[in-house]
Amino acid sequence: DYYRRNGHPPQNTALGGAIGIHGLGSADPDIHGRYHWTQGCVAVTNEQIDRLVELVGVGTRVVIR
Repeated sequence: DYYRRNGHPPQNTALGGAIGIHGLGSADPDIHGRYHWTQGCVAVTNEQIDRLVELVGVGTRVVIR
């Protein structure tokens, strides 16, 4: 309902917020493969996020199922 009325989900709700798709940055890639550390985000490799940036513009709606 909030999304329908406001066009974006609230970021400060108990349901979660600040969820995104991100690369590893300078983090240890070994941790990426062995642990669930994202707290709800979708973590991909730096190479994958670079490719995603080429394909998807800022503001593009992304649905993850």
